[in-house]
Amino acid sequence: MADSKRETRYGQPTVSVPDSSWLYLVEVFQSRFPNTLISLTFRFEQGHGTLEAQVGSEKGKAMLDQLFREHPFVVSLESTIVVAAPFRSAHQSDPTDAAFESFGINASAADTVTVERFPSIEVAGDLKVGQAVVVVVRLNEEVDRLTDGEASSIEDVPADWRVIEVEVSLDAEHLEFEENDGREKIVIRRDQKCRPAYFYGRVVASAANAKGIQINAHFFYEGRKCGFAKHVVPLVESAPEKEPGGNSSESSTAALGAVSTQPGDGTSSSPAAFKAGLDASDLIISIDKDDFGPEGRYRWLSYSAAVGGMQRRKETGFIDLGTSAHDYALDLLSRSRNPSTGGHARAIRGIGQQIWEATPHQFKEHYLSLVSSHGANFPIQVFSDEVNVPWEMMWPSNPSSDQDFDHLFMRHPIARWPGTSGLITNSFKAGMIASFVPTYVSRPLPAAQAEGLWLQTEVGAVAHEASYDGFLDFLENPPADRHVQIVHFAGHGSSAAPDSPASIEMEALKSITVDEVRQGAIKLGKRDHPLFILNACEVGTSTNELGLADGWAMALIGNKFGGVLAPLWPIDDKDSSLMIQKTLGCFLKSGETLAESLRQARVSARTLSPTPFCYVLYGDVMARAESANAPTS
Repeated sequence: MADSKRETRYGQPTVSVPDSSWLYLVEVFQSRFPNTLISLTFRFEQGHGTLEAQVGSEKGKAMLDQLFREHPFVVSLESTIVVAAPFRSAHQSDPTDAAFESFGINASAADTVTVERFPSIEVAGDLKVGQAVVVVVRLNEEVDRLTDGEASSIEDVPADWRVIEVEVSLDAEHLEFEENDGREKIVIRRDQKCRPAYFYGRVVASAANAKGIQINAHFFYEGRKCGFAKHVVPLVESAPEKEPGGNSSESSTAALGAVSTQPGDGTSSSPAAFKAGLDASDLIISIDKDDFGPEGRYRWLSYSAAVGGMQRRKETGFIDLGTSAHDYALDLLSRSRNPSTGGHARAIRGIGQQIWEATPHQFKEHYLSLVSSHGANFPIQVFSDEVNVPWEMMWPSNPSSDQDFDHLFMRHPIARWPGTSGLITNSFKAGMIASFVPTYVSRPLPAAQAEGLWLQTEVGAVAHEASYDGFLDFLENPPADRHVQIVHFAGHGSSAAPDSPASIEMEALKSITVDEVRQGAIKLGKRDHPLFILNACEVGTSTNELGLADGWAMALIGNKFGGVLAPLWPIDDKDSSLMIQKTLGCFLKSGETLAESLRQARVSARTLSPTPFCYVLYGDVMARAESANAPTS
């Protein structure tokens, strides 16, 4: 036995394990329960493990046992763990346990860091029908040019971190996985290569007529999505499908022979899950373009956390809009903007029910089961390559239930974010609210003017010159001595036309196009990641130009703004002003999340006109303002 031993002192434990490949379990434990491991001896032979240890915490005892018991090589475990803290009663609540309970919740920026790693998806084995394969997913410090995906950003990690666990959910149409419903964990280790996640599966018969297989990997840190990647692999000539009961595990093991299993790069540990420190949405929806399908076909994944006594759950399916998402959305929105006041609610409900019917049956059943278990008010985060359809507007239904339903965005805090974009801001740091409200000689907007005044008197906004040069100069050369929390614009805007890009109208009839905020000279977003509020007609819409999602939201997110709130169709001046005042009042004064603040504003004003239905929020559904900017006047 190759031992790893240390001096027997509290906080510097004696550790004895068969070889160094087992030490990462000790590292995981010590990262969560520092200074509580007194001694540990682990013996392993032919799948049976014997664990003897002394720890200083009851909760630490439970976790240590689970870490070794869930190791993929351990078939059975004989565990003797003694709680023997020398400085206090082992049954008292201690600072270490308290730290575990609130891991990451109140950590200051000085104590935490953001860790970035690049995704890598590798397939071992031939992609033939019936053939067993192994998919290996890593998060590396180097870019893998064969994997399509930006760096995964893991926020609010303790600055002295040693080990980080990232859950991976794998989604591939023509692959069937053997265990864990396509979920495993990557262990990121400081100054070492990561310990990858391994997925054992086989190519199913439906792949016979496919051109290839698109493998999507969704990354989660403590319940919050932190990255996405995909890898497209061509199929080779078909092979006969295995008979039921065939030993696919042996084939998977053979396929794994092409993958390194040396210490430091071995099998996934599947260590214990920890209590989420950051707020996370209870339901995540991911809508990803099917590279091998026709236009308008998307892969739909829904992923729910362990809430309301339910286990984590993942469902996948497809949607086929029958046309491009852009044309489908235009048809919906053209009908959404026409209903008259008073009749708008029924018309928009019909549109919402049409959107619900377009979703996969797997999602419908998943959503309805969540509603049945703990009500229809949980937060929902949408990640999507499809930026045009207002999925937030859907109105669920269940013929077998007499339960009342409503639009998703009326019952749930909900927000969207581009599926392939990087870091998503979960907290808007206190700072300046910069307000730009043009004064129009023709087509005046009196409620927009009142909105700007309300922001100044109620939440301490600073009015800025609403000119072409003044607006762009602020974005390109933000004030050096002040952090910017929110940029606010209230005025006229227009969506893209065949011969002109989307724009907002400043004073003196000069317009700023979306192209002028897409370019790299815009520094404000990269520096402060503020929220951008565009309270103007139609600027929330997106178009597809040259196959890329376009529009104001995509341009601003591309320049690292942390969130965008904008309408999808023409809005009423008075009602839109009311929506922004109610949303920001709740967001900045009451401490609610931005999505919940918008939901409350929408509900309170839904009977006035179609305007409350038109807003779309890009950002983190759980994002909050760090503090209010000013007291109520």
